[in-house]
Amino acid sequence: MTLPEGPGWERRAVQRSTGQMQLRSADRAQRVVAAVRDLASERGSTEFTMVEVAEASGVPLRTLYRQFPGRDELLLALLEDEARLGVSLLDAALAAAVDPVTRLVSFVLGIWEFMERGSGYASVLVREHLRLAEEYPDETKACLEPFVDCMVELVEEAGATLGRRPESGTDVRAEAFVMFSVLLAHMQAIRLFRPELDGRDAADGVWGFFCAMSGVTGTVPPPDRSPESGKVTA
Repeated sequence: MTLPEGPGWERRAVQRSTGQMQLRSADRAQRVVAAVRDLASERGSTEFTMVEVAEASGVPLRTLYRQFPGRDELLLALLEDEARLGVSLLDAALAAAVDPVTRLVSFVLGIWEFMERGSGYASVLVREHLRLAEEYPDETKACLEPFVDCMVELVEEAGATLGRRPESGTDVRAEAFVMFSVLLAHMQAIRLFRPELDGRDAADGVWGFFCAMSGVTGTVPPPDRSPESGKVTA
C-alpha cells in the first residue's frame, strides 16, 4: 500500500495505523492538527487535553492516541505545518524583492509579523520549540528546516557568513539553527518585556539584532509600517 504524500508528521501518523485504516488516517490527522491549532489559538497556551482534542476534531480518543501518542506529538505536527505554511507565505514577499539585503529584511520582518499579528498559536510554538528540541531534537530540526534553509540561502546571498570567519570550518547549518532559535527568542522577549515599543521601533530592533548576530551589513532599512493597515510594507 502506498502511503499518502504529505509532511513528515502526517506520514508518521498514518504509519501508526494499520491496513485499510491508513486510507482514512491522513484525513483524520489533518482534522486533529486543525483542532490543535484552534485550541492553542483560543487559549494562547498548550493547556488542553487529549480528550478535548478528540472532541474538537471528531476523532475517537483511541484513534487519536494511536496516531499521536501524546500532546508533544501534536505540537510537533502543528510546528511543522506552520513552518511549511510560513515559508510559502514569505515566498511572495521574497519574489518581489531583487536586492539581497531587501530579501533578507523581508524574511526577518515577515517572521516578526507572524509573531506580532498572528494567532495565539504562533507565540505558543515560539515558547515551546526549545523544549521540544530538547526532548525531540531530530523531529524539531525537521520542523524548522524550511525556515533555516531559507535563512541560510538569503544570508549567503547578502554576502555574510553567519557571524563566523570563512576559514573557521564552522558547520553552517548547525550555526543557522542556533541563530534562528535565538532570533525567535529575541522576538518573544521584545513582545514580553518591551510592549511599549511601537511597531516601527520594534521592527528596527529586530532587524538590528539580526544584523549584529549574522554579520549582515547593508543600507536598505527595514520596511515601513502603513498607518492604515498596521502591516509591514516594503
